[in-house]
Order: sequence, then C-alpha cells, then structure tokens
Amino acid sequence: MTAAQLTVLVGVSKLPDLMHKDFLSSLLWRIAHCIEDMSSFLIRNLDREMEGNTKRWKMYCECEAPEKEKLPGDWKNRTNVQQLCIQRALRPDRMTHAIRLFIEEKMGKKYVDVENIDFTQSYEESGPSTPIFFILSPGVNPLTLRCSKLSIKCQDKKQRQQILLKSWLFNY
Repeated sequence: MTAAQLTVLVGVSKLPDLMHKDFLSSLLWRIAHCIEDMSSFLIRNLDREMEGNTKRWKMYCECEAPEKEKLPGDWKNRTNVQQLCIQRALRPDRMTHAIRLFIEEKMGKKYVDVENIDFTQSYEESGPSTPIFFILSPGVNPLTLRCSKLSIKCQDKKQRQQILLKSWLFNY
C-alpha cells in the first residue's frame, strides 16, 4: 500500500471544489477526483468515467451493499486496495464492511469472526507482560456479556475486571 492510497483510505483534506454528481456529496466527489490525480495509484480518468457513465456509477453508489458488487467498467479489475480507495471515496459509510470482506478474503474468516474468540483461553495466556486490550467503538460493546461471564469465573478478587470509562482492563 502506498502513502497516497493510505491517505485516501484514512481521509483526505484540502481538496479543490469541483462539480459533483447529484448522487455524491461535494466532499465525496472531491475525493474521487483526488484519487484520479494520484499518479502512484495508476488510476486515470475516474472522474471522467463517472461523468460519462453516470447511470452505472449511480447504481453502484446507491446500492445497499456496494462492497459486495463489482465496480463498473474496467474498475473492477483494479487491485483490492485500489478498489477499497474507490469505495472509501464513494461510500465511506460501508468501509467497515468492505474492510471486513477484504480481510476475510485475504487472511481468512477466523480474523473477522467474533464468535470464534475464546476469552477464557486469551485470559489464561495473558499476564503482566502480555495484557489484553479490547478496542471498542463508541456505543457498541458486544463484549460485555462475555467479559462479565469471564469475570465471574475468576475467583481471585485481584483478577476481577474493572470497568473504566468505555474500556476494559484486567488487573493482576
């Protein structure tokens, strides 16, 4: 992954105002134009392609799960990272799903399947030099029930979990 590709995936700033299509916000249109400007990205004429084939791009942008669809035209033949950059530009709301599919395809389902995590085994393998960290999104905490069950299993009070503001910490 190049620095330019990472910039598009993480976020883009200071882009010129451009004309945009009715199905894309001004910011998303500017990001699409920025992708086209990256020489290292090996994508040319993305903005012109979108202007020329508005109907196909609009269908892609407005579909429920674009990460499961092929990009219009020759854009479907781009590398997975390039396709993620285009997805980021056009449908940033679906990036979590797109990256999940990317990881699943490249590394395997076990890296994205939360149901396969054995917290008891992870806890037993942890220690002062190997702590456990849970990275959670605001308002989403799928681990509460599982961690509470693990806490109940821990008999030593020093090993009980402490709930800190929006994070979990196992003390020893």
